[in-house]
Amino acid sequence: MFGRKKKIKQEEKLLNDINILLKDSTVSEKERQILKVAKEQIEHKKYFARVLADLEGNLRPLAIKSELTKNVAKLYSSIINETYEDSGWSGIRFF
Repeated sequence: MFGRKKKIKQEEKLLNDINILLKDSTVSEKERQILKVAKEQIEHKKYFARVLADLEGNLRPLAIKSELTKNVAKLYSSIINETYEDSGWSGIRFF
C-alpha cells in the first residue's frame, strides 16, 4: 500500500516537472515533443518504469550531442541518477 502511494508521488513529481518544462520558452521543439509523449503516457497511467526508460532513451541522443537545454538537462540528470525511481527492492537489476 505504501509503495503505491510513493509511486504516485513520483509520477506526480515527474508530471509537474514536465509541465513546468513545457511552459519554458527555452526548451527546444525536439525536447518539447519528447516531453509531451512522456506526459501523455503518465496521464494514461502507463507503466511508470517504462515511461522513465522511454523518456531517458529519447533524451539520450540529445544529451550525447550536448543539445539539451539547461533545464531539460537537469531533468535528464535526475532521471539517470534515479531521482524518480522507487528506492525499494523490486528484483534484480542488471547494469
